[in-house]
Amino acid sequence: MQYMYITIANVLLAQEVTEVNHASNNLIWISITVTSILITIVCFVTYMRTKKQLKNLKREFKTYRNRSHNQKQKQDHLIRENEDLKKKLETVEKHVKEEANKPQENSNTGKPKEVDTPLYPDEKPNVVEFKQISKEKIYLPSPFEELRFSVEDSKKERNETSLYVIELDSEENSGAIKILEDANFKVALNSPKKYLELVCIAENAHDIKANGIVNCKPGKVILEAQDWVVTDKIHIKYV
Repeated sequence: MQYMYITIANVLLAQEVTEVNHASNNLIWISITVTSILITIVCFVTYMRTKKQLKNLKREFKTYRNRSHNQKQKQDHLIRENEDLKKKLETVEKHVKEEANKPQENSNTGKPKEVDTPLYPDEKPNVVEFKQISKEKIYLPSPFEELRFSVEDSKKERNETSLYVIELDSEENSGAIKILEDANFKVALNSPKKYLELVCIAENAHDIKANGIVNCKPGKVILEAQDWVVTDKIHIKYV
């Protein structure tokens, strides 16, 4: 009888050990699966972040390359103008020197001196022209958020969606910004918070009967990465 009890006890003990082993194995597999999922998520997030940073770097490099190319063209243009001015100045100095070295006729005859006629009567006087370099302009639609315009939305030529204009300074990374007073304000006046108030300060209250906008004081912008950032808002008036 005791032998039978011992046998039954051994069988039950073996079953408990087996169940414990199964539970332990299941826990290990669950841990491995969860760890794998977490590693996959971390790798994916890291990949997307790196991809976004690489895209931003490419855009910044493209902007820098375009700006560098524009600066090089302006520099070459100014160098050519400077060379032309030097040549014109040398021609004028040479002509003046030749006139000064001419022998004075009838100096001892007591006769009044005659005015010498130019050696080249048909030669036109050299006129040095100084050209005023006009400021480059950039046209923008509505801002995409508070105080910010996207560089991708900027255009060198005005179109039907243009609402603002930037007059760039010599460095082309900052300038004055104004609203285009002859733009189509139908949509902007219906939604002033989206199109106007993000970058403008109104000198008078918004009137639903208003059909136009005028500048009271231009604002200021600077280029930061891929955005034009408004540092001083534009002062406007509804008319």
